[in-house]
Amino acid sequence: MIASEGKTQDGFPIAQVVYYQSGVGTGAMNKLDKIYQGITGVGVKNHLLSAYHFICTNYTPGDEIFLFGYSRGAYTARALGRFLTTLGVLKPEDLELFPGLFRCWLASSRGSGGVEFSNQSRWEELRGWTDCGKEEEDGDRKKGGGRGAEMGRMMPRTRVKTKPTPVKICVEGVWETVGSLGLPESWFTRCTGFNKMYQFYNTALDDKVHHAFQALALDEHRGAFNPAIWYLEPKFKDKVKLKQCWFPGFHGEVGGGVAGPLSRDHLAIEDITLAWMCDQVDGLLTFDEEASRNILGEIKEYVKWGVARENDPTGFLYNLSVAGGSLLLRTPGSYHKRLRSHKFSRPEEYTTNETMHPSIKLLIDQPGAGYFPAALDSRTALKMVTVPRWKFIDKSESGQGAVWTRPCTKSGKAAIEVKEHVIKERPNKNNFEARLLPVAVQDILYRRNLEEFDRMYQSQSSFECEESI
Repeated sequence: MIASEGKTQDGFPIAQVVYYQSGVGTGAMNKLDKIYQGITGVGVKNHLLSAYHFICTNYTPGDEIFLFGYSRGAYTARALGRFLTTLGVLKPEDLELFPGLFRCWLASSRGSGGVEFSNQSRWEELRGWTDCGKEEEDGDRKKGGGRGAEMGRMMPRTRVKTKPTPVKICVEGVWETVGSLGLPESWFTRCTGFNKMYQFYNTALDDKVHHAFQALALDEHRGAFNPAIWYLEPKFKDKVKLKQCWFPGFHGEVGGGVAGPLSRDHLAIEDITLAWMCDQVDGLLTFDEEASRNILGEIKEYVKWGVARENDPTGFLYNLSVAGGSLLLRTPGSYHKRLRSHKFSRPEEYTTNETMHPSIKLLIDQPGAGYFPAALDSRTALKMVTVPRWKFIDKSESGQGAVWTRPCTKSGKAAIEVKEHVIKERPNKNNFEARLLPVAVQDILYRRNLEEFDRMYQSQSSFECEESI
């Protein structure tokens, strides 16, 4: 869908270079290999190495970097983004050192030694890796080991010739980053520690990423697929554009991983999430109009909107072999940061910018759908702990939008309120989401969000007046 050429703000043509990787567990391999790759992070390292190599050999100062991914691809995008913003872009002549640098960065990010990179203080350390690492390793061997020995084992034995180019990420757009540490967990990976080397503890964003968008599956309840929610610390709240939106459906539906063709008479959840993501980056990227029409057509019938659903992927064999038998309902609005060094901080101090997509309520109201998300229903985990049912508060009469609310619990958990995402039509944009809406749905959402639309149109009119002056 991304065009090969876009335009700058001044109207000059600019190349949009796309690099695509197939997902882990796909391609020509036998069933056993697919299962093995599916329950472990194997293959992720090669994807990271290949993607970083591509960027380093194609990057020119001033280029904008966009990273997208689903599931393990989402992990790859987020890990690659963090590595790029901490180390920078190596010159091609230094790429042979990247595997060693990457191992050391992983060790640092999971708190087991290594170098904690920063643009301000570590460049000289990188230059001196050969001598410093060798001396510390030799000295610590005599003393019986230590952090120097750990660093020495991981550091490459060649100097970095040229200072890496510092970069920022324009967009990180992901569908379903899962697992509390970035990758799904199963009994196999927990027992073997197989995924530990790939895990990242820090799910924070800083101002080195300008835009971050994540689509999340409300109905997913496999414990191995607990979502890795982004958060912003207060100092970055106004510096990063973060949006995380909940959609109806399971992990595979939201990310487009459902096998088998779906009729174009029905709108699948994956179409809705793709349209949402495209709207977030429209204007930052240029889209191919013909490809966009072919992939995201128009849905005319209200009765068929949003009813192409996947069956619950959780079964006995899956629970036994992958999830370890654990089931865990998702909890919108109540996720908090997982940084160990800040585990006593108050979650309300951190921003996750979550919204509920209107497709949730529309699907609940769909005739014959028989749908209500278990995550929003009344559940009794224990006899004395009851989670109240979520309520949908429609403010259509005043045109002030809608919110999903959950009252406080008997155990003392605070009340939660998550706003409904507003689908907007903007001038000179593709408006992918709005194009998918049947007229009846457009009318419902327009009345519900009239105040927001009026504010948007007034702002647009004011901007046009200023330009004409």
